[in-house]
Order: sequence, then structure tokens, then C-alpha cells
Amino acid sequence: MNKQQPADKKKTNRILQALKWIALIVLLYIGSRYINIQDIRETFQNFSILSFILYVAAISISRILYAWRWKLNGKKILNYPKIPLLYLYHANNLAEFVTIVMPSSITGEVTRVIKMNARGNKTISSTAVLMIDRFVGIASMAFISFGALLIMGRDLQIDLNNILPSRNIILITSILVILLAIGLFLAWRRFKNANLREKIIQAWGVISANSKQIVVSFFISCLAHISFSASHYFLFQEVYPLPIIDIIGVILFPQLARIIPLSVIGISPGEGMMVASQMMIGISRETAVAVTFLTLLARYVIALSGFIIELFIDGIRFFRNLNSSESIE
Repeated sequence: MNKQQPADKKKTNRILQALKWIALIVLLYIGSRYINIQDIRETFQNFSILSFILYVAAISISRILYAWRWKLNGKKILNYPKIPLLYLYHANNLAEFVTIVMPSSITGEVTRVIKMNARGNKTISSTAVLMIDRFVGIASMAFISFGALLIMGRDLQIDLNNILPSRNIILITSILVILLAIGLFLAWRRFKNANLREKIIQAWGVISANSKQIVVSFFISCLAHISFSASHYFLFQEVYPLPIIDIIGVILFPQLARIIPLSVIGISPGEGMMVASQMMIGISRETAVAVTFLTLLARYVIALSGFIIELFIDGIRFFRNLNSSESIE
């Protein structure tokens, strides 16, 4: 029975991976038929290398703030809470690399727990901190993004026919529904685990007992989200100058789609929503795709830095052991 369960799990993971790749390929094919490649090439010529470097540097600052939030959340929970801020910053970047590259059920969250455990912490406390960090991050993201959208108000124009090609609207909608179903299935598989339910209950108890600290963490998270969104100013300034509040709205709100645990080589429903949100304020389809591509490229650069630094810190040992840690027990 014990041998059968891992085998079934691996089979399920292979099926899910295949479905994700099929959905991605179909969506990319439709997208290539729907956009003007030449216009995208011309848009890329408007971006300077300096603007991209400044953009990546600004995103790195926001990631340091995210690491600070993580450090603060673990201050009273971890067995050994005095983990250097730069270590947590690196762990976040490494987790990004794992999420993008590893073709398995291993997630960036598992990587973050493993890196905390490497500093002498127990899995139960590491997982509790991670859940609290995710909760604070999502709550603050929703607060900032919805606030920005309310301020933008009439600047948003929802024209479904302009966002989706009418001839493919049924096909695209069907694919999105399938992706959502896969994401919900993945979430259900995780939640049905009794250990996970226990950890969620424990994490909520910790939140209740440390409400003041969580409030401080919430405001740091808001600052990190604003910093992350505002960093895109360097990209928009080159092709479609926008007020900072509009940039926050069109960039941060789509990030909520990343709650769905579904991505292939770093591409998730969030990228599609980012293109759509830009088009809602009048940005052309090709410009929106170009900006979104550069944001994805920046994620690759940051993730690669996490991989390279890990090679210097721990060699390839971490990656050799990673596949044996397919679940957090």
C-alpha cells in the first residue's frame, strides 16, 4: 500500500504536467495567431537596456522587503529565528528557480521550508511561518490592488471583444476553465492531507497569538507590493507612460491569479491577466505582451541568480536531495 501511493502520486503528477503543457502550447499558439509579431518586435526596440537593468534592480529591492516580511513572521515561531535577511532573500530567489525549472510536484514553497530547516528549524514551524507569510502576502496584495483599482475608476474599460478574439472565445474560455479545474484539484489534494490541515490550524493559532506582529508584517508587505508594482515604471516610461497608481493597479491585481498553484516554466494565469489588465486602460495588445514578456524575463534573471548563488553556497547537493523531498511531512 505504501509503495502503491507514491506510484499513484507520480502518475498523477505526470498527467497534470502533461495537461499543463498542452494548455500552455494551445494558448501560445492562439496568442501567436492573434497578435502581430512585427509590432511586438518594433515595441521591443523602444526599450533600452538601462531601463531593464533599473527595473530588475527595483524588483530586487521589493524582494528584500518580501524577505523582511518573512523574517518578521518567523521571529517568534521558528526554533532558530535569527536567520540573516540576505539568506531569506536568496531562498526566495532559489524558490523562484525551482518553481520555473523543476518539472515535478516540488514547489517553491517546499524549497523555502527546506532552506529554513537547513538553519536548524523543524518542518512544522517552518511550514507554519510559510503559511502565515503567504496569508499576509495575499491579504495585503488584495488590499493594495483593489484600492488602486477603485482609485483608477473610470480609467478601466472592460471590452471582452477587444481582449479575446471572438472566433476563439469559446476555445480560450474552455482552456481557462480546465486550468482553473487543475489548479483547484491541486489545491484539494494538498488540503486533504491531514498533516496540512493540522499545520493550517497551528498557523492560525500563531496568527491570533501574535496579532500586533502580523499587523506590522502586513504594512511591510504593502510596502513591498507597492515597490514591486512601481518598479514597472521603468518599462512603461519607454512605451506608454502611466501614473504610478495605474501601474500598481494593472500590475498587482493580476498577481492574485498566482494563488492558483499552476504554472509552466514560470508562465501562469497571472501573465494572461497582466496582458488583459493593460489592455483595459488603452494599451495596445502588442505593447502589453512586450511588457509582460520583459517581466517574465526579469523573473528568469532573478531565479538564475538564486541558482548560481546556491551552487557557490552548497554546490549541487541541494538539487540532488530536492527530488527526494516531494512533500512536507
